Amino acid sequence: MFEKLVGGLCLLTISALSPIAVCLATSHDQPRSSTTEEERVLCEGKYSDRNIQGTVLSNILAAHHKWLTNDNTGGARKAILCKENLRGAQLTGADLRKANLLGTDLSGAKLRGANLREADLHQANLTEASLGHARLYGASLSDANLYGAYLVGADLRHTNLAQTNLRAADLSRASLVEADLRGADLDEAQLAETNLEGANLRKANLGKVNMHGAEAAGAYLAQADLRQGRLAQVNLQEADLTRASLVKADLREADLRKSYLREGDLRDANLYRANLENAYLAGADLQNANLEEAILSETTLRQANLAGATLADTDLRGANLQQAILRGTDLTSARGLTQAQLDGACLDGQTRLPSHLKRPPPCAEPGTR
Repeated sequence: MFEKLVGGLCLLTISALSPIAVCLATSHDQPRSSTTEEERVLCEGKYSDRNIQGTVLSNILAAHHKWLTNDNTGGARKAILCKENLRGAQLTGADLRKANLLGTDLSGAKLRGANLREADLHQANLTEASLGHARLYGASLSDANLYGAYLVGADLRHTNLAQTNLRAADLSRASLVEADLRGADLDEAQLAETNLEGANLRKANLGKVNMHGAEAAGAYLAQADLRQGRLAQVNLQEADLTRASLVKADLREADLRKSYLREGDLRDANLYRANLENAYLAGADLQNANLEEAILSETTLRQANLAGATLADTDLRGANLQQAILRGTDLTSARGLTQAQLDGACLDGQTRLPSHLKRPPPCAEPGTR
């Protein structure tokens, strides 16, 4: 049996074992929007830890579907399952658009192909949940735990993932276009061939991430941690990597045209055949980086530190090397290098030059970075 508790919003399912409180909103009680403050208050501390499964869960989903489709035959209610126990729930293909799942335990849940568009999953536990090809457009997953979750091919466009735990999650081929990932933890996450165009990853942790072949044009990665990241063939055109850490990152054949890497840390990074045409690397640290056959034409390297970097067959046509540190570098096979460029740079006796160029006078300020 069901009993109305609060203004038609909360229902109590009575079973032979124990009551299960399930908050629902009738279609005329709540607008179709994100979680309201009223819902948040109603859900606070209202639920037992009993796992919702079987007929009870099916009834909730059916009522929610009616709410979504404006079904006036009765029983139309928005699912408000915040802070409920749905561990391991079978929700494959479920329609949970705009559902309130704030703080819900969905660890290990089966949500493959589920529709969670604009759902509220703030602080939800989705540890090792299966969300392959799930639709999460515009959903709120801020502060949620998705450790080890399977999100291959998922639609996460415009999703709020700020401060979310995505460590070891598999987001291969997912779409995160213009998603908010500020401060998110993506350590060792799989983002191969993932679309991150225009995404905000400011101060995100992407250590040892796999972004091979990912699309991240225009992404905002200022102060992001990409140390030891696998970014071969990634597209980072016009991306903002101000003060980002790319120490020992694999950026082979990466597209960094017109990217902004001011004061970025690229020590020991592998930029073999990377395209940095018209990129901005003023003050960047490229010590011991591999730039063999890389394109640095028209690139700003003012005050950048390239000490010990490999520049074999590197294209330096029109690059701004004003006060750039080239101590101990081998420039003998660098392409497009002119005397004017060298005259503004900082070299030492270990710097090797092409035969047609002369060693300039020492820098006015020879101190290393």
